[in-house]
Amino acid sequence: MTNKIEIHGYCDDRFTPVKEAFQKNFESGLNIGASFAATIDGEFVVDIWAGYTDAAQTRPWERDM
Repeated sequence: MTNKIEIHGYCDDRFTPVKEAFQKNFESGLNIGASFAATIDGEFVVDIWAGYTDAAQTRPWERDM
C-alpha cells in the first residue's frame, strides 16, 4: 500500500530522517493523521503535520491539532 501524503511544516535539513520516518508511517498505513515537533535550545528544528483527523479522511490535520 502506497499512500503519498503531503507533509506540511518545517524540518531542518539535519532532521530529514525524522521527516522520512514520519512519511513512511503514512505510506505503510500506520497513521491517518499526526504531527511531530522538536526543539533544541528553544528553537523548533522540526514542526511537521499531515493526514486527517478522522478515519473517513474528510477533515485535514492542521498545524495545531
